[in-house]
Amino acid sequence: MKQINFSKIPQAQELPDLLEMQKRSFKDFLQEDVSAEERKLQGLQAAFMDVFPIESADASMVLDFVRYKLSPTRYSTVEEAQAHDASFSTTLKAVLRLSSRQPSGKLKQIIEQEVVLCDIPLMTETASFVINGAERVVVSQLHRSPGIVFEEDEEKKISSLGRKLYFARIIPYRGAWIEFEFDLNNALYVRVDRKKKFPATAFLRACGIETDAELLQIFYPYTEMKVAPETAEQILRRICCEDVVDRSTGEVLLEARHPVTHESIKRMLDKGIQKIKVLSGSPEKDNPTIWETLRKDPYKSAKEAQQEIYKKLRGQEFIVPGQAEQYLDNLIFKNLRKYDLSHVGRYKIQKKLQPLFQALTDRKDLSFEMPSERRRTLTGEDLIVTMQYVILLNSGDATFDYEGKRCKVEIDDIDHLGNRRVRGVGELLENQIRVGLAQMSRVIRDRMSVQDKSLLTPRSLLNTAPLVGILRKFFGTSQLSQFMDQINPLAELTHKRRLSALGPGGLNRKRAGFEVRDVHHTHYGRICPIETPEGPNIGLITSLACLARVNKYGLIESPYRKVTKGKLVGEVDYLPADIEDEHIVAQANAPLEGNHFAADLVACRHRGDFPQTDPAKVNYMDVSPLQVVSVSAALIPFLEHDDANRALMGSNMQRQAVPLLETQPPLVATGIEDRVAQDSGACVVAKRPGKVLYATGDIIAVNTGSGKESDIDIYPLRKYTRSNQDTCINQVPVIEPNATVKKGDVLADGPATKNGQLALGALEHLDEGGIVIPSTNVRPGDILVGKVTPKGEQQLTPEERLLKVIFGKKAEDVQDASLRVPPGVQGKILGVRVFVRREKLTKQDEKKRIQDIDGRLENSLKVLREYRAEQTAELKKMQGVKKKEEEERLGIFFKLMEKKLREDAAREKEDVKQGDDLPVTVNKVVKVYVASKRKLQAGDKLAGRHGNKGVVAKILPEEDMPFLPDGTPLDVVLSPLGVPSRMNVGQLLEMMLGWAAHTLGAQMVNPVFDSAKESEIYDMIKKAKEKLRSDGVPEKYLPTDDCRITLYDGRTGLPFQEKVSIGYMYILKLIHLVEDKIHARSTGPYSLITRQPLGGKAQFGGQRFGEMEVWAIEGYGAAYALQEFLTVKSDDVAGRTKMYEAIIKGEPPQAPGTPESFKVLIKELQALGLNVELLKLNLDGKKASSEAKPAQKAAVGR
Repeated sequence: MKQINFSKIPQAQELPDLLEMQKRSFKDFLQEDVSAEERKLQGLQAAFMDVFPIESADASMVLDFVRYKLSPTRYSTVEEAQAHDASFSTTLKAVLRLSSRQPSGKLKQIIEQEVVLCDIPLMTETASFVINGAERVVVSQLHRSPGIVFEEDEEKKISSLGRKLYFARIIPYRGAWIEFEFDLNNALYVRVDRKKKFPATAFLRACGIETDAELLQIFYPYTEMKVAPETAEQILRRICCEDVVDRSTGEVLLEARHPVTHESIKRMLDKGIQKIKVLSGSPEKDNPTIWETLRKDPYKSAKEAQQEIYKKLRGQEFIVPGQAEQYLDNLIFKNLRKYDLSHVGRYKIQKKLQPLFQALTDRKDLSFEMPSERRRTLTGEDLIVTMQYVILLNSGDATFDYEGKRCKVEIDDIDHLGNRRVRGVGELLENQIRVGLAQMSRVIRDRMSVQDKSLLTPRSLLNTAPLVGILRKFFGTSQLSQFMDQINPLAELTHKRRLSALGPGGLNRKRAGFEVRDVHHTHYGRICPIETPEGPNIGLITSLACLARVNKYGLIESPYRKVTKGKLVGEVDYLPADIEDEHIVAQANAPLEGNHFAADLVACRHRGDFPQTDPAKVNYMDVSPLQVVSVSAALIPFLEHDDANRALMGSNMQRQAVPLLETQPPLVATGIEDRVAQDSGACVVAKRPGKVLYATGDIIAVNTGSGKESDIDIYPLRKYTRSNQDTCINQVPVIEPNATVKKGDVLADGPATKNGQLALGALEHLDEGGIVIPSTNVRPGDILVGKVTPKGEQQLTPEERLLKVIFGKKAEDVQDASLRVPPGVQGKILGVRVFVRREKLTKQDEKKRIQDIDGRLENSLKVLREYRAEQTAELKKMQGVKKKEEEERLGIFFKLMEKKLREDAAREKEDVKQGDDLPVTVNKVVKVYVASKRKLQAGDKLAGRHGNKGVVAKILPEEDMPFLPDGTPLDVVLSPLGVPSRMNVGQLLEMMLGWAAHTLGAQMVNPVFDSAKESEIYDMIKKAKEKLRSDGVPEKYLPTDDCRITLYDGRTGLPFQEKVSIGYMYILKLIHLVEDKIHARSTGPYSLITRQPLGGKAQFGGQRFGEMEVWAIEGYGAAYALQEFLTVKSDDVAGRTKMYEAIIKGEPPQAPGTPESFKVLIKELQALGLNVELLKLNLDGKKASSEAKPAQKAAVGR
């Protein structure tokens, strides 16, 4: 079908691989293809390096990590693992070296061994994981980035100076949080891990900046002045910023932080002191914070400060010498295992405080250095600069000068995407493995100290259970490891591109406020503002925008075209949110003349503003309008004409569309359907260019070179397999043998795709369905697997005992435990799989299974030979060199295919001999797959792509439907009231353009925010009408220019009064099928406490007859019906039995008894100490009896 594209903006950037984020994250974690020596310090390698070496308590033994390697497990393909309900994984092995030393320190012996640690699930080609046979996705987490944050103090509103108070928080990737906060008198304090606070200067002393003199010189400007009688007046009352010492005696003449007095001047002159350092100004005015803090800081030395901090943090009075210093070093400064800022944290700190760092390290009088980018713990410089910044904030200075530049001082916005980062699969796994290894290291240290050291080896030291358990728990039960949404390829793709703010280390949906969920200006081009669930997770679960990518720090970047001096340069830069804030960005639809902006003023974005800017000041330009939205939203044509709330529903409902039997691509598309179909893995795509040798329903072979075995690519197709949501996955070849293909060409269609394009819905006839395979038809109640179980041993009567003696086992009482088709299910049996434990497999069964495998192999080889005969006959017509080449190529291909078939059969036979891995208590498992066709019926949910959803109200015969003047009946009739209040006008434009597309036989491509204008749609309709006129269609059969026409009532044949809009709309059938929802209960399970029926279809429960329904029955005065609802049909246990008896015997039913829930209420009251008696009255009102037992009659509540 030809395409007509309405987009006007040239796309400067192609869509990337849509699963790149997941694939790259996992690849960086495993580093499978990298040699052990060249592996980077990330992923698995980083986890090992962080935990090892492990040293014994007496340092006589050290266990070192040498390298790790990955080896294949039992199941070589994903399909095989799924068939056996196993995980598709690789075995992680590590080479460890154990060195032991003699007490003298001399090396005693070294043992190196390879040990098996655990199985790590492998990512499939489509970025999912197979865990216990089910496909799962590990969703990326959006969490608060480590680094430094400056915020306004919400608890303490205003200081004694009448100013707002601020605080700084240093957040590491793991380790203690450090917070700087002010008290009401403007003194600065530090809290470590939200414990007791202490003066900030005491913290600096503990870091090694211990004297008052050093502290004053860092935070205040000072000058060196002469001490002489003539300068006495100038230095009088100035604050001294170093200890003035008599060099001959060592006596301190004037301490730092004290003002110069007449007496101190006299003493200094007496002792021959010529110069002293004094502060340039008044400390109370220049920097009152540090002055106030020093006043409240009682400590004089580093040791004293360290000990006091240790006491406050640990709550211990007695301290071993050196323990306090070591504790602080471990807590913050030196031990990477306890405190890790990570590369991101260091990058954020350097970026935020760069000018202050520079100013500090440029000072010649101080010996400070800029912390290295690779330094992942805190330094004294970090603390000083943080204090300087928070003091600047608190003093109300919005800027400061550095090297002639004005540098801004501002608080941070925690919802800004510069302060939130993405943790991919790799990082989440790395953290889990690090925890597992750390737990393992504790066991190793214990064994080193307890066991005989001469017998120890790396293998005997290890206990891998914690590591295995943690990985199993992560993949099986973590909030971020989710059962894959597999309704259709789009659902699969979107699930893998999802970002979640929930999960361990993230937010809690109950506590998350409005700000976190809201759209932020930094989301532009990074996170989709439309696609998010409705309900409690709104805004917490989001989707990555089409062109966004995640950088090495985990920050989301968006692509922009570079602009210099008003001219577009060819290059595209990826910018994270914090760097984009420094630039002015023009929109993608800004009018251009060549490479220059056409207008004098350009509409731009800068932070949250939209200024009209001079082109010379513009730094970047958007790449494409597509970069704003996610894949789902980008599939909605005319998205810009829909209200955002409806667009949200539209993008969410496309994920719920059931794949149809007959797929149809949309007539009005957005142009990215093919990329979604291919990147999601639904279609089979050629990996290399070549020629198709062989194409059948279940295999495609492509020759990519001279015909050697390595040049033949074989693509197996998935046939009629079940998806996670019970929809059908089937791949069908779309190419013929001998066709030439390029890399990236579509070889086979999958579910919900047509010719490599995503096709979720249907245009005209809404006949939907699953699969048809000639096999047994089954209905509800049919037996699928026959099975009987013996009843428990019971006392036998003498007659039964006699029967048992005569007939033996046959007379045993058994109960039927067969697997039957559940109610509401009918269809055809697709396949049956039987799994048996090795020891339970009889020789006869084994022989039969092997015969089946041999039979299948013979059939496959027969088909192959027939195909070869056909091809050889074709080749006989050819001549010369080409004929010889083709014959050779075919020979190699058939050898390869035969080898492959025989290998598969051999592997299957091996599996039969090994038996299946089943749980200990299970001997045999039978799985029956039933496929059912779902035809459209009343109650099914349909939807368009614009959030216009609804339930089929009625299905009429074709002849009763309204029809067009030429007799064409309509397929679907929608109410016009569904448009105005919902404001999704896109559906009307789609319908009109769809009519033109169908008439002209072309697909209309309308990219989001760059689609056909109304005038262009009208032009297309006129063009279509012209075509029909030229084909001889009478004028009365044509719609008006706005696509409205007079319809006729199918029942009466009379025309409707008003003209009606008609056209072709793309309609999806959603997975909410009425057949899966409809449910009726006869008798079934009851709740244990209330004795009322359970609820829900899965439990075979009843319908709740609630408070409002009771009112309705009361309104009708149907007292007996109501009494029955509330007693016998609900929780009157005795009444149920009596009613059953009465019906069986044909007697009139007795009066209902007391409902169980009333008895529960009485028990609740008795539990509160209130003795409640239920008194029954006769018809004359006299007391008849009490239901309370005599023992209960004693009043409990006095």
